[in-house]
Amino acid sequence: DLVIDRDPLDVGSDVGWDFMPASKFARVRRLGEMSAERGVTAETIVAHIESMIEQGIPVDIAYLRKEISPAHWKKLDKAFEEELAKMEEAGQLDEDGRPRAQLLLSPLKSRVGANVSFLHIRLARVILGHFRKS
Repeated sequence: DLVIDRDPLDVGSDVGWDFMPASKFARVRRLGEMSAERGVTAETIVAHIESMIEQGIPVDIAYLRKEISPAHWKKLDKAFEEELAKMEEAGQLDEDGRPRAQLLLSPLKSRVGANVSFLHIRLARVILGHFRKS
């Protein structure tokens, strides 16, 4: 597991985050804890993770899966599966079965319902590896 070790707002030309081995820390930090420490929203933390992916920086955030309840994961897994099947039928997946364009949040939201937040949909998209570089 990896954790964010530096203030994401302390940026130069890069994102401004260092991912450090969790073994250097007593625990892996939750999104809410990271955002509170830095005075930013959880959405901002996820945006910075997306930015790192866009820059080609390897990010291991699988531990953040715990941020989403098992009941919501069940809905999210089904929604992603359905949306990817729809994209496959339309020829919108690459040779590796990944979307050629960004997997949009709104169609996923309409599939999972009001109880699953856009934050959790966005986080799931990143964790599942469906976030695309622009």
